[in-house]
Amino acid sequence: MTDAPAPGNVRSYDLCLRTSSSGLLSLERGITLADDRLEWTVGERADAARLGAIVEVRLQTGGVPTRPSSLCRIQLNDGYALTLNNNRIDGEDRNADYRAFVTDLHRRLSALGDAKPRFVAGYEETKYWIMLACTFLLGVIAVLIPIVLLIILQDLSTLSLLIVGGIFIWPFVLMLLANTPRSYDPHHIPQDLIPPRRP
Repeated sequence: MTDAPAPGNVRSYDLCLRTSSSGLLSLERGITLADDRLEWTVGERADAARLGAIVEVRLQTGGVPTRPSSLCRIQLNDGYALTLNNNRIDGEDRNADYRAFVTDLHRRLSALGDAKPRFVAGYEETKYWIMLACTFLLGVIAVLIPIVLLIILQDLSTLSLLIVGGIFIWPFVLMLLANTPRSYDPHHIPQDLIPPRRP
């Protein structure tokens, strides 16, 4: 399976979809890409938007650090937003479909010329700093306190606390690093924010 079809083809992707109007617990799925538009359905209502109406594409990871999900948030010029992710649907792995969608979307948007949207990666600034503060506090609890105990008590049994704390905090650090706010070139999609290809 190739990452994405050549521009000009209409293609649908069976991905989990959340919109500004569908709420956090949306069970919607499916989006269609054409050269000039996006199409999706919320409930029984079909909707669409021109690709030229997209003002921002944001890639990030979410979920829990031990099992992160990949997210693509598409912001339209009227404030409406769509978020697609690679969560499993009916137990099926959607990583390949998600990767293909992101590649296809970037390819089509790159062809818009001066009308291209902003391409940003990672958390929004406020969320990033909140997550950084939370990760720092977790690091103090999980790593720094065991180090202090090891120095004070000079008991090697506290070393196990340090190892467990390090193992616990490391996925949070990796997620935070991957979601550092930044812009990117649509021809060079951040590979740490999309699922890897299977070998």
